[in-house]
Amino acid sequence: MLRRITDRSGEVFVLHLEFQVVDEPDMVFRMADYAVMLTRQYRLPLRQYVVYLGSKPPRMPDRLEAGLNRFQFVMVDLRKTDYRRFVSAPNAAEVLLSILADFGTQPPERVVTAIVQRVEELTEGPLLFQQRMNQLRILAQLRNLQPLIDEVIEHLLKHCKEENDILYLRGQRKGKEEAEASLQQMRQQKKEQQEETVRGMVTKTSLDSETIADIAKVSLAFVERVRKSLAN
Repeated sequence: MLRRITDRSGEVFVLHLEFQVVDEPDMVFRMADYAVMLTRQYRLPLRQYVVYLGSKPPRMPDRLEAGLNRFQFVMVDLRKTDYRRFVSAPNAAEVLLSILADFGTQPPERVVTAIVQRVEELTEGPLLFQQRMNQLRILAQLRNLQPLIDEVIEHLLKHCKEENDILYLRGQRKGKEEAEASLQQMRQQKKEQQEETVRGMVTKTSLDSETIADIAKVSLAFVERVRKSLAN
């Protein structure tokens, strides 16, 4: 991932992020290749980070010395990052990274519960919450914690009545609003179709208003309003 960054001091640089699951011995050569190409293309200072997501400590070198040439990138090992830094983040996508961080002395069950509850607080609607949980399950595979995710979710559902759950209520309210909007649209379409039918019979036939109303299944007043609008 590449981003052109302007920091608070006004310095402009290129940020290069690599997300790595495999402990790649030749990673330093790849990053060095990127460094030369990116510096040549953008002619800006370059900051490179490898965000390591693997389950075992990385052994890949982060620096290279070849004669007078020296190169180094920054290694970020999420396993050494306190999970609380992510769990307190302001958006759910960041909170999900907690599952890859350092749990410290906390039992995995407690950490996973905190992650799920925090994601629920930050997520609008049950569909998006389900999507976040699927993403969490994928990340949890890197730590062999996927079964625990399902256990925690099931446990929380058992102790929380669905009708009182905030996501359930949000989804129910949204569904009701969408249903009402759809019904209103259908009514408007039906009215327009009836007007078109009555207008055609008024202009193309010599039928009286009562007969037209009977055929079109509308009120006599409805037919008279259409006649009046045509006369104007």
